[in-house]
Amino acid sequence: SSSSSSSLHLILSTNQHNTWADFLAVLLSRAVDMACTSDISYRYTLPRKFTNYMGLMHATDRPDEHRLNFTKKALDLIERMVRKGYIPLDQAADQFALDHLQYRVRPFLNEYQRRRAKTTTRKPRPYDNNNIGNNNKRFLSSLSDERRIGGDAVGSSKKKGRTTRERHQQRQIALKTRIKLIGPDVIRITLEDNNVYRVTHCMSNTRCAIGNESDYIELDLTFGPALNMLIEAYPSTVKVHELPALNPNNNNDNKANNNDNGANGGYGAGDAHDGDLLDPDQQLRFAKLLFEAGVLMVTKW
Repeated sequence: SSSSSSSLHLILSTNQHNTWADFLAVLLSRAVDMACTSDISYRYTLPRKFTNYMGLMHATDRPDEHRLNFTKKALDLIERMVRKGYIPLDQAADQFALDHLQYRVRPFLNEYQRRRAKTTTRKPRPYDNNNIGNNNKRFLSSLSDERRIGGDAVGSSKKKGRTTRERHQQRQIALKTRIKLIGPDVIRITLEDNNVYRVTHCMSNTRCAIGNESDYIELDLTFGPALNMLIEAYPSTVKVHELPALNPNNNNDNKANNNDNGANGGYGAGDAHDGDLLDPDQQLRFAKLLFEAGVLMVTKW
């Protein structure tokens, strides 16, 4: 259009910020942090007055000895980072996924899913004392007082008879209830410094809240195998009474092996053995908390 008139532009972008360069930018930053923590070689002081021979103004076809030594040292440290395994691929993948989770809207739910799941409107996250776990930890809940279930406010229907959706609203999760994740990519699990699992999700994301910190739930390590079961079972269902617990004998080992935000291990995978189940009260509270957050759906009551 001419400079004197307005114009309207429509831009369609695919795979935005989803390239190898974007991933490596996250990975290399974390790799340097990991190397610095683990290896004293990265904490040595830089050569005194190295800026006197490094930089564009000192780049020549015949570099002096100081410049050659500096270049060799820098490349050696980069090579050492790879050789020693200071490349936290899983940590970087988690951070990459969390960044994308923060900027995506919640997935569209079909009628079947809306009848069997709970959706929430985005509100400032209040504190909720859901003391789940053996250590009586304080958890942050994504729940607000005003809930919308299946797109309709609770109790808002003025019909005389109850619809199928309303009948589902009145039911409670029981030990025989079959549950599954609402989708394979709606949650991300990370291990925090205080030895709790953080389940970050996008189910309360709306277009007006994109870019804000995603809602999350924090769970004691005891619930790691239960989370793992839900993820591995998808798209199949799991009965609430089948949810496993962390083997108490492996609890301390699990904390020690996963003290780097999950970089050195999973979240309870392989730690649950036959007979190691959460007690019924924990199973119900775990399932209800994830259901209230909107990340679980019920397939059979």
